Amino acid sequence: MAVSDFPGHALDCERITHRTGANLLLVGLWAAAYPQVMTAITILPTGSRSAQVDPSWVDIYGHMNMAYYVKLFDDLGHDILADHGLGEAYTRKFGFGLFTVKAAIDYLREVTADAPLTISLTIEKADSKRLWTKLEMRHSEQGYVAATMAQLAVNVSLATRRAVVFPAELDAVLDSYR
Repeated sequence: MAVSDFPGHALDCERITHRTGANLLLVGLWAAAYPQVMTAITILPTGSRSAQVDPSWVDIYGHMNMAYYVKLFDDLGHDILADHGLGEAYTRKFGFGLFTVKAAIDYLREVTADAPLTISLTIEKADSKRLWTKLEMRHSEQGYVAATMAQLAVNVSLATRRAVVFPAELDAVLDSYR
């Protein structure tokens, strides 16, 4: 699968532009800015995390606003990727970050205030510079899938703002997905 497999996607992976920089792995900074979200998060075993729908995330329709689905996927997805060596420590050590270049979200069932959630991430595929993941949000007590997100991220040098090959140090983690 290549970036060109996504119809209408005009990104040249060798020329990542400044607009993707907002998707950098900055969970620690985000957590400082939005502590109310991070306090609702509990660490589970590798591959999943739990959260609870904060009543302030509920919109006029009585369910969690769509922006918070994305926010939970993004924040907890970064946290789960850290379990695979691709978190904040990776960014600090190598000066690289995963920039999201494609995300497709399916909202399947609503969740309401105080609902317990489990977010899981599966690495679907990797190549020398890209990582495909799938995230799933489940209601922890009722077991139903509330939403899914398929995501494509590119490994980018923060110095050059260009796509770069994953370091050999990650071969043990990523080779099984190549």
